[in-house]
Amino acid sequence: MQQPTYQPQSLAAPRPGPGRKWYVIDLVLFLLFFVPSLLAFLNGLDGITNGLIRVPVPGETSVDLEAGDWTIFYEHVGELDGELYNTSSEAPLMNVSVTGENGQEAAVGASTGSFDYNISGRAGYSIGDFEIEDGGTYTVVTSVSDPADEGRYLLALGKDLGTSTAALVVGIFGMIGSAFVGIVIWLVVIIMRSRAKKRMQAAGYAG
Repeated sequence: MQQPTYQPQSLAAPRPGPGRKWYVIDLVLFLLFFVPSLLAFLNGLDGITNGLIRVPVPGETSVDLEAGDWTIFYEHVGELDGELYNTSSEAPLMNVSVTGENGQEAAVGASTGSFDYNISGRAGYSIGDFEIEDGGTYTVVTSVSDPADEGRYLLALGKDLGTSTAALVVGIFGMIGSAFVGIVIWLVVIIMRSRAKKRMQAAGYAG
């Protein structure tokens, strides 16, 4: 009686840990969080730097202002109309008046908050506040209190900087967080694949 012939079963090698698709998943997750964070950062940066209205000291400048609360910043490092400013970080005593087309003058007072910035080649800090009830064109007249001071200085007017600051902070932390999570996932996949390959080699599979 002929004995049955059995063919050996071929066993497939186990997979070396997480598949390479996890690298793609990691990249997609990174971009999903990093790109919005980058946009928030750029919007906040633009609001703090380019979003400010700059006026020279001394000088008389016509500006368009929206209704609301405005902050006056002494920008000791900055630029206006091609003129670079790099003045003392200590603001000199200044006189600032803000007058509307109807002759109504806004009450300018010392800054009630504290805000400073040093970014994109500009640096400054808050020194005053005023409120505009009606949006329109206003004349900003500035001068230095000390008549012997012949220096030229730069002021910047900003509105709703809290929104820009929040966007800047969210953007920074979002980019850092997305980069951290992306690196962690990438390292975990590499380590797990490396360990799986070592187990395969130990079991006699070709690496």
